[in-house]
Amino acid sequence: MSQSPGLRVVLLEDEVPALAQLETTLRAARPDVVITATFDTVVAARAWFAANPPPDLVVSDIQLADGLALSLFAEDGVACPVVFATAYDAYLLDAFRCASVDYLLKPITHDDVARALAKHERLREAYAAARPTANAPEALSAAIAGRDEYVALAEVVREPRRRLLVRRGPELRALPVDAVAYFLAEDKLTLVITHAGTEHVIDKTLNDLMRELDPRMFFRAHRGCIVSAAAIQSLRSAGKGRIALTLIPRPKDDVVVPQENGAAFRAWFDR
Repeated sequence: MSQSPGLRVVLLEDEVPALAQLETTLRAARPDVVITATFDTVVAARAWFAANPPPDLVVSDIQLADGLALSLFAEDGVACPVVFATAYDAYLLDAFRCASVDYLLKPITHDDVARALAKHERLREAYAAARPTANAPEALSAAIAGRDEYVALAEVVREPRRRLLVRRGPELRALPVDAVAYFLAEDKLTLVITHAGTEHVIDKTLNDLMRELDPRMFFRAHRGCIVSAAAIQSLRSAGKGRIALTLIPRPKDDVVVPQENGAAFRAWFDR
């Protein structure tokens, strides 16, 4: 009986220590991982994808040595599942539009990688169930190239949170995500502020929440705040490319989107 070739993975990362850690973490999470190729530039990766069949999975940083890896998937149409692994949360919506499997924020942990690989496996299984006569992974790559069918399956697998388990005093409550105006990181706590103005504590970090929330509804305004589109009453320029948000209910401190997140925020809010 022939052996399975394993999970064929291409890595896009321009920092040598990060690449080494990523390889180690991938193999620890799934021993049958086969690193097919690694690239630190968009140009080199583009040439390889043009000349080779797609791998089972790509794990990619957003910013490579010569530009944004997003262009490979959004513009060049590289047709294979991708997990983005980056230090920047401003590209989350762009990654979502590329039909990514997951979006991991550095520093990346073993649990992050294991969860992303599990999502990828569920996606393959969902496609196999929908197309039982298809030959994966070639058929899955074809679906990604067509995109619509892949996006529909990815949405089923992704399943954004619909409710949260929050604390208010000694009680634990289930809170619908639609009730949340924004999340704040304060004094090592993550606070949940509802549209009604109530405040709760949740045992999750903002990084955790950004992996679980619907990116069409929520945006990471800055490191300490995730906002709901429904909570934004207005916005104005705060100088130097920054955007000040007027939120309802009003937080005690101004929420200002920094310059590096400005373009991504405008694209997210104006859709």
